[in-house]
Amino acid sequence: AARLLALAAGIWHNWLINAPAKRSLIAYDH
Repeated sequence: AARLLALAAGIWHNWLINAPAKRSLIAYDH
């Protein structure tokens, strides 16, 4: 259970880091 929680936390953290970058990339691209 702890491993699954750590994995979910890692994915969530990664998504939070990547989401603004993708948004700014899309804004820059257009």
